[in-house]
Amino acid sequence: MASFPHLRAGLAWLSLLAAAPAQELVAEQEPASAADIEAVMAAFDEHVTRGDVAGYLARFEPENPGAVAVHGRHLERLVAASKRRTCATHVHNGPYQIGPRTVVRLRHELELEAADGTTRELVEDTYLALRRDGDRVVPTFAAEIPPDMNCVWTRTYQCPACNYELGGVEGWLCVPIRKEKALSLESASFFLMGSDVICELHVQVQGAPTAAADAARKLADAFAEVEPTAVVGPVRAWTPERYRAAPLEGMDSAQVDVQLPSDTAGRGGRRATFHVVTFGGLQHVLMLRGSEDALRAGRARVAGLLNSYGLVEGSREIVEAAKKAVGHHVGGSFEGARYQNQRYGVTFSGPDGWRPQNRVGGSSFRVRWTGPDGSQVWLVAYGVPTGIDAWTRETADRWVDWHCKKFALAPASDQPEALTNSWHESADGAAQRSSLLLCNRPKTPTTPKRRVLHVQVHEDLLLIVDGFGRDAQAERAILAALPSLRRAR
Repeated sequence: MASFPHLRAGLAWLSLLAAAPAQELVAEQEPASAADIEAVMAAFDEHVTRGDVAGYLARFEPENPGAVAVHGRHLERLVAASKRRTCATHVHNGPYQIGPRTVVRLRHELELEAADGTTRELVEDTYLALRRDGDRVVPTFAAEIPPDMNCVWTRTYQCPACNYELGGVEGWLCVPIRKEKALSLESASFFLMGSDVICELHVQVQGAPTAAADAARKLADAFAEVEPTAVVGPVRAWTPERYRAAPLEGMDSAQVDVQLPSDTAGRGGRRATFHVVTFGGLQHVLMLRGSEDALRAGRARVAGLLNSYGLVEGSREIVEAAKKAVGHHVGGSFEGARYQNQRYGVTFSGPDGWRPQNRVGGSSFRVRWTGPDGSQVWLVAYGVPTGIDAWTRETADRWVDWHCKKFALAPASDQPEALTNSWHESADGAAQRSSLLLCNRPKTPTTPKRRVLHVQVHEDLLLIVDGFGRDAQAERAILAALPSLRRAR
């Protein structure tokens, strides 16, 4: 599962669906009125201002329990982080009639007061779906959307740099996912309105071209680790519709099903199908999931969405395909072992003779150097998380504590003089903290027992150097590289 962190949320949602009543595709209904939408917005503002998240969620009759649960957890964290709050919601776009549901994009303008009396403003956008039930209008779906994104069902979702397009199909709502939450180069969820069916698109960049069948098998096995009742099927051939008559040179594709059995009440099971396309170092994953009943009822619209997938540029040089995607989203280039990211003004020189490589995830950028003996050092940059105004030493300390707890690390007793394990100012004026950490509970005999962790804090960026040496010489090489971390002012 460690190789595919971007799918954790999706796999968890599928587990939530396993405990929910099966949903079938429903017929179109009378749309919600402006008065109906105003009433829902007023209720949202009232519940959030009071901190009553449970009361707000109780208004939903969710067709997609996972999406509503994720929305609820976000609101709970927002309430927990504020002593008092006010919220003013208005219609930002819409309403739209998407299949059987009225969908509106809401903008929430919040003012949050912390325990110390300080206040801050926060702007968030949410897609909300409504179902009419006689004289009642019931919320059925809610999902956060980045305020700077604008995507609806009438337009194809496209990224020329990542070389794909998908969507623009009736009945589907596209919801782009914040990068820090998706942990992919780029991600978006497509919801089939009126059902529990979702198709998640994830873009990854691999260090070397990977067979689509191997990638599909790894994804299915990762799901089986999360849900023991899952049954992984055989990897099967799959070719996107527009390339069946004329296969594209350099493209490889495959699919695999993962089944969840029927529940004790005899309701139909759930299924996730991983469709994987590789093109050079680029990897596109389309994870289709939902109840068997809804997938069967919506098979025509499901086929329509899958058939909309295609590469923006089919003639692009394979090696350049991955480079262009990484450069567009994160920037950065290598000159020997030296890395320079012009977008963020960051430079760092890895150990001489180690192999550098751009990686992707939910961070602003992620780079790895690998030594001949398997030693590794990572440089990772995190933008300011949603909900805080800037990085500080205190928030960086919390990140370090979380990191140590997650990986069972504690400060080593033989700290080198070069590492202070305390905050001090770097040569370029940034606050930084260094620690040598000991892995207390190695999971395998090959797990490194010592790690070097170096943190540098800027208001808009948290820089992490994290690595391990297979021997003392490799560890010294990592320590010698730490002073090269610089950020232009």
